[in-house]
Amino acid sequence: YGLTTWEQPAPPAPPATGPVAILVAGMLAGRTYHMRAVLQFADGSEFRDSDHLFTMGELATVNLPNLLSKTTVGLTPQHGVELVNVLSFGPSQSLSVVTDLDGHVLWTYSPGFSGLFANPIKMMPNGHFLINFSTWGDSILQEVDLTGRVLWQMTSVQLNKALASATCRGCNIEVLGTHHDFAILPNGHLILLAYKRVPDGEDGVLGDVLIDLD
Repeated sequence: YGLTTWEQPAPPAPPATGPVAILVAGMLAGRTYHMRAVLQFADGSEFRDSDHLFTMGELATVNLPNLLSKTTVGLTPQHGVELVNVLSFGPSQSLSVVTDLDGHVLWTYSPGFSGLFANPIKMMPNGHFLINFSTWGDSILQEVDLTGRVLWQMTSVQLNKALASATCRGCNIEVLGTHHDFAILPNGHLILLAYKRVPDGEDGVLGDVLIDLD
């Protein structure tokens, strides 16, 4: 049909049979789409599924920020999407929103709590989002998939427990929370940026530490 989603391998042999789940995203609300599956065999042959017609549901616009997109006269936007982080929101407000360049919403995520904002949000190599929700003195790090399912999370309390029990030299510190940025390493580790009082206590100066989280 001119567009493809992504591929998933069949279960390994034996028995090399069973369901294969394909997650499809990026479609617009209220639109009708055609879709079919294509099965590729080891010998290079293919089986093409019959056409399936379906209509996307509507978004709950009450939970979305007001978005306005303008294109300069005579120019055409490049391909791509915009990832928007909302700083002021309530418990039911979509905190992170992906739109196309015409302002159509493609994906939203609300963590279900207020007071923390996405700082930052990045796409992982596996297609999930890694989001650091933070504010002064608190943070929650979450990995979520495109359906909004939380696959893993670590609060600042859990991070401090891990640091307290760490055996590496200089790792037994207490932080106020992670903030502003992180790096996803090829080996699966995370480099986190976190607040720490120097010296410890209410009268200390705020400093930053880098944490290699395995």
